[in-house]
Amino acid sequence: MKLLLSSLLVISFFCIFSCTKNNNVKTTAYDTTTIVINDTVWERTPRNPIVGFWAGTFKYAGNTTDSFYYSFNIDSNGVMYTTDIDANASSGSTGPWQLNGTSFTATLTGMNGATPEIVQSVTATYDSVAGTLSGTNVFIQGMGTTTTFYLLRTP
Repeated sequence: MKLLLSSLLVISFFCIFSCTKNNNVKTTAYDTTTIVINDTVWERTPRNPIVGFWAGTFKYAGNTTDSFYYSFNIDSNGVMYTTDIDANASSGSTGPWQLNGTSFTATLTGMNGATPEIVQSVTATYDSVAGTLSGTNVFIQGMGTTTTFYLLRTP
């Protein structure tokens, strides 16, 4: 019996003091969760961004039948260029533009060298889903007329 107890004591002693681990290994676990709700895809950019080429028509105030060519070339640097062609001639203008939500505004100066310069105030509603710009163009210096326009975003 003494032999059995001393054997157990020796085995216990070696198990307690000789079986320690000193493997200082650091393990990092990452938890990632992906949530899909009803297979919905959220778009972060508009389908038809404001920057680019827009083409369509304009009508003079009071004219319900005749429409003429009108286009905007809107640059990302805050400047835009327009071209219009009516029954008499073609002309172009340029100036700064702004977009606040769906409200588009611009102040454009004619590029034909007329004196006094033709200055226009453009206000429009921007629809990024439909790809449309529709609004009015008031000539605040020069011609003194008002037009309405409807433009579509071109690819």
